Amino acid sequence: MVHGTMYDPEGDGLNNPHLTIYEVLRNAFAPFESISGIGWPSVSFTPGNLFEAWFKGHLTWYGLAVRNARLVSPPLSRLLSSLDGPYAIVCHSIGCDIARHAVSSAQRQPARILLINPDTDYAAFQEWSIAHGIPTLHVAAKRDSVLRFSQYARKNSKFQVAPRQDFYSMETINFDQFLPDGQRDSFSYGNPRRLWDHMASLEVPELWLRYREFLKF
Repeated sequence: MVHGTMYDPEGDGLNNPHLTIYEVLRNAFAPFESISGIGWPSVSFTPGNLFEAWFKGHLTWYGLAVRNARLVSPPLSRLLSSLDGPYAIVCHSIGCDIARHAVSSAQRQPARILLINPDTDYAAFQEWSIAHGIPTLHVAAKRDSVLRFSQYARKNSKFQVAPRQDFYSMETINFDQFLPDGQRDSFSYGNPRRLWDHMASLEVPELWLRYREFLKF
């Protein structure tokens, strides 16, 4: 599992992905024998991190998160190459971009990849998935204003799933059917990071059955 922005694996409470988002995902994928969460410094929204972003030449926290994400992919690729058995990747937001770069150079390819509200280059991921024959499920929210500010937003606005291929599929979810009346609070933990359905794909239990079905291999 690879998380997105606004977490710090050395942080406390809601800032720590191992205490928050990965607990949700472990509940979602509990039937699987081994589940590991990759923590990386994805820049929580604090004044200190904003000053660090400015110091390193970025206007916002997101720019620093993108910079850090690029540093995570090489060691993750080496880790994946060292695995003994088959594995799947579950990633969210910019964590999907980390995964895209990591698998492109990994010596051992995943059996399946689940992209949840991905902040990555959709066309490039699709091309890789088809070329390597890796089943990839792309789950998107119908309303996801967070990704309007993605580094790939303009390019992804023109993305279309390639026809007549069995490896890359995309499902767009309207969360009004799961979260009526505009309710956007987490079911599982106090999550201040739910913004415009960007986190909802992770947390709606009805979707977990679909994820489990896809990840069987």
